[in-house]
Amino acid sequence: MAAPVVLTPDELEAIAGGALPSAARRRLAELTGIGGMSSSFLTVAADSLAPELGVVVLGQVVGCCAGSLAAGVVRAVGPGSEGRHKPGEARWLERSGTVETWTSSRLRALSRIQDQAGILGADAVVGVRSSRRQLESVAEVVLTGTAVRIGPDWLREGRRPVVTAASVAEVAKLRARGLQPVGLVGGCASVGAIASSATARALRRRRGRTSRELEEFTFAFSETRRRAVDRLRREAGRLGARGVIGVELDDLVAFRGGGEYHVVLHLLGTAVRPGPDVARKPTGRVGGAAARESGDAGPYPIAVTLRTGAGAG
Repeated sequence: MAAPVVLTPDELEAIAGGALPSAARRRLAELTGIGGMSSSFLTVAADSLAPELGVVVLGQVVGCCAGSLAAGVVRAVGPGSEGRHKPGEARWLERSGTVETWTSSRLRALSRIQDQAGILGADAVVGVRSSRRQLESVAEVVLTGTAVRIGPDWLREGRRPVVTAASVAEVAKLRARGLQPVGLVGGCASVGAIASSATARALRRRRGRTSRELEEFTFAFSETRRRAVDRLRREAGRLGARGVIGVELDDLVAFRGGGEYHVVLHLLGTAVRPGPDVARKPTGRVGGAAARESGDAGPYPIAVTLRTGAGAG
């Protein structure tokens, strides 16, 4: 059984500043050493396919970050958010601290797998999967993927490894279509609905004569999704992307005291753009179910499509 890793105060401070743990550096050094054995999260089929596609598998990379949920600012959103709230009326609130904590934790975890892949000499990390966990007031994000070397035409010199949720085979298909993954992007939103007096009474009843839609809760979920999609598209826009593919949706719905219905939504996908050999004009249109339902907010000609099935490896 391996001995537990003990982190000194100096190392904890270095990790907080963005450095990799010493245990991670040792593992990566073993992978890059003479006779080092590569490792991967790829399936057997994907690992066997890699050499046929000219892809060199280098090693597993893992990025993790746990952050304390910040209080942030509570902002009124939705209908009637500008005026004074009247007792008994529904209202909707977004908690900025929740969004900021989850977003910063994801970006730190992403930066760490890029650092590890860079040490291995990779130009991409493929098949990235994410997991999230909330323990009391702590938000934890873990990203896992496989560092690979694809070829000299993959990236311009000096750029960090590109991270993508696409598998080796999916990356090959994208390139065959003239598309280039440019990064893993995400969007997070957190909206709570304070029930109206009528809805609060309906919730207190164990049984009703007829079922009815709880409109303020429906709006809370819809508004959460709209904001998350808009932030996803903004991140993709900063990378010069023209689309986000394979978007995974993960939501947490909870009832709090006082009749509050709270939704936290996470989106994560691969941003893509035409490769250097493909010249296309922006259409300004947004495609995909998630984007159509969100509305075309902002000048981002970026299509968003949801993942319909998990890729192999």
